[in-house]
Amino acid sequence: MKIIGRNGLSVILEVLTLAITITGVVMLFLLPFLLDYMLSGRYDAYGHKHYYIVLLALLEYTDIFGIISFWQVKKILHNVNNNKPFVMENAKRIRRVSICCAFLAVGYGVSIIYLLSPFVIIDFVLFAVISLALLVCAELFKMAVKYKDENELTI
Repeated sequence: MKIIGRNGLSVILEVLTLAITITGVVMLFLLPFLLDYMLSGRYDAYGHKHYYIVLLALLEYTDIFGIISFWQVKKILHNVNNNKPFVMENAKRIRRVSICCAFLAVGYGVSIIYLLSPFVIIDFVLFAVISLALLVCAELFKMAVKYKDENELTI
């Protein structure tokens, strides 16, 4: 089975990331209604009526950066499927996903003040760690592209 290329796992992943991106766009518009339905009559259970607004803002914020991130991953997989995994464009896209995760970490960090929950704290730490790990990956990709370009020149 061929892993990299047009008939491999990366094609399935590219389709899945496109489906997730489309779902994210749809959810961007459905979130107010879904959240209202899920929390209907339970605002006071959380102590504040503004809980809905704060939670909706956080989820919309997360959705927007999620859409951007998955679109970048889809483009990376497209390059992989076209047998161009080590190109500078992929390194830049990985860096963009890292920046999106950094913005998400900041958003969840700020929301800890309004939504004191273990899940918000876990998401804050998770996005911060993912952002840093992706920055390392982006630098590794940059170096791989440089080495690949140098090797192509020597042949």
